[in-house]
Amino acid sequence: MVRAASPKYGLATLTGHPYAPPISEPHSTTGHPSGADTLHAHRKANDHMGSMAVNELGPMLTATEVAEMLHLHVNTVKRLGDRGELPFYRVCKRGDRRFRLDDVMKFLAQNR
Repeated sequence: MVRAASPKYGLATLTGHPYAPPISEPHSTTGHPSGADTLHAHRKANDHMGSMAVNELGPMLTATEVAEMLHLHVNTVKRLGDRGELPFYRVCKRGDRRFRLDDVMKFLAQNR
C-alpha cells in the first residue's frame, strides 16, 4: 500500500493499486465465511476446469500469433479458418478465435 496525500484536506490515506476499487472489510458473524473467503474457495474448487481444457486441447494461439508463425497477414489466417482449411475455436463473448498448435503444424506440413 502507498501513502498518498488527499488533495483537498492534505490528509494521508492508504491506497492500493491506482485502478483497484476501494477496499471495504465485509462484516461477518463468527463462524460464517466472508464474501472474499467464499470467492477464494469457489475459485480454488474450479481451478481444475481451466487446466483440464489446456491439457486436452494443447497450446492455443491467437490469429495474430499464427500469422506471425506462418508469415501471413492476420486476415489471411482468419480466412483460412472461415474456409475450414485451418480449424479454430471461438472463445469468450466476443467470439475471439484460438487455434491449436497441433492444427497449425498439421496445416503447415500439408501445405509445403
